[in-house]
Amino acid sequence: MFETATGWLGWDPETVLDTPLSQINLALKGRMDCIVKTNPFGSGKQEETTVKGAEAVNKFFLRLAKDARLLPPKQGRDRG
Repeated sequence: MFETATGWLGWDPETVLDTPLSQINLALKGRMDCIVKTNPFGSGKQEETTVKGAEAVNKFFLRLAKDARLLPPKQGRDRG
């Protein structure tokens, strides 16, 4: 998630970490739609790339879920 949101979307780390996954998903879909529609070398047909784009988004979230299981649990602040 972090790599995609910071690399493909160009977001700073704080924005990525503070944004719900559903909004990152919508932003990624919008970015892919923009690339398809503004590609000067392609046909711009959305039907051909939508399936590939949806597959990419699904793979992204599957990878995100897998990586999230590997993270250590968050530690609470020491209020001592």
